[in-house]
Amino acid sequence: MKVLFAFYCLTISINLFSQKGSKQKIYSSFIVLNDNLESTRSLLSKQISKQYFDLIKEKGSDSLIVIKSDSLRTKTNDLVNYLSRIKIFLIVKTEDLDKRVVVENDTIIGLEQLNHFDDYFTPTELLIGESLWKAKKGKYTANEISNNITKYTSFIQDFYLNNNDRKIIYINEFWSPNNFYHKPLAGIITQLSQMQLDIRLTEQSAINYLQTK
Repeated sequence: MKVLFAFYCLTISINLFSQKGSKQKIYSSFIVLNDNLESTRSLLSKQISKQYFDLIKEKGSDSLIVIKSDSLRTKTNDLVNYLSRIKIFLIVKTEDLDKRVVVENDTIIGLEQLNHFDDYFTPTELLIGESLWKAKKGKYTANEISNNITKYTSFIQDFYLNNNDRKIIYINEFWSPNNFYHKPLAGIITQLSQMQLDIRLTEQSAINYLQTK
């Protein structure tokens, strides 16, 4: 949680700095933040994989707990991978690149290769559309992202039974516009990376809970 708090503080400092700093300095800050988020998520994923392995060793591969953990792993991976596809979609459209080039150059993890990092119009049009209050729906929109995370949140709640005070991901009706409306490409990619890390932390919390059963 200390790591996340530091990232949130850095995000706030970027927003404040944007009022007086150059675009390139802001871009550099996003690069550092996104790289840290991705590195932390990579390390956390390895730790979580070990927890799944230990759970199988302790409970047995045919146990109900392990079967439940398999569902957790699948749904979490699906959501994290979905958000990565959103990143690819945004970068390909905003940078006018071939999808294969983006994937091969690992642009999803590093933002160094972005030429239109400060473009806020294209990502807003892709994710939300023309109106802030009537956000468009469909594939790879902010509305779809919000719906997918809400479904995942409901799925996670099933792990905690009567422990409804658990800290998990919460989505309100203004979530999509607040996160993506009129935000630069580099900032949106970083925000998606933060979401992916939050999801992994939620997954780890659920595994910790299963290990006590």
